[in-house]
Amino acid sequence: MAQAITLARPYARAAFELAHGAGSLGAWSQALAFATEVAKDARVANFGNDPRVQPEQLVALHLPQGMAADAPFARFLEEERVEAVVAVHAPFACVNYDGPAAAWAEAVSTACGWPVRPQIGYPTPGSLGSWLGIDRGIPILTLELPGGPLASYRAGAASALDRAVDYWSGRSSGRGPDRSSDRSSGRSSGRSSE
Repeated sequence: MAQAITLARPYARAAFELAHGAGSLGAWSQALAFATEVAKDARVANFGNDPRVQPEQLVALHLPQGMAADAPFARFLEEERVEAVVAVHAPFACVNYDGPAAAWAEAVSTACGWPVRPQIGYPTPGSLGSWLGIDRGIPILTLELPGGPLASYRAGAASALDRAVDYWSGRSSGRGPDRSSDRSSGRSSGRSSE
């Protein structure tokens, strides 16, 4: 649960700041409560994992009745969603992934020289990788650092992290990553090292 709380904290802070700034804490609190209840429904999770479903359709599903699609809360849901996650772990010296992240993992592997390992060798139910990548269909990459002193792998780790971030940084400029191969080869089983 600590992983989910850590992941949610920046979004909660951003929601609070927007609501407080607009003087509408009560309305935002009610909208967040409604969106939370909708998100708990397993049918919504399945709908959200369907590649044919557009982000704005998911946002509309989480809005209270009567709230406009261009309302500040709706814009917040659209703009602040998690697109991808990088986790750091040790000591397997590889690039592990869950969800639609195969092409991303290959790009990072090329940058750092560590092999891509879709499965780490043991199940990790309840892990961040399983929860986001497999259950929610969000690309998640785990950079498995090698064991030993940091100096021996610092350059590879820096290259891996730089490439992992660069892969997604083009999304804000409209030139995002080509994830077409991930859509067709996204893993639906197996677990990350989280």
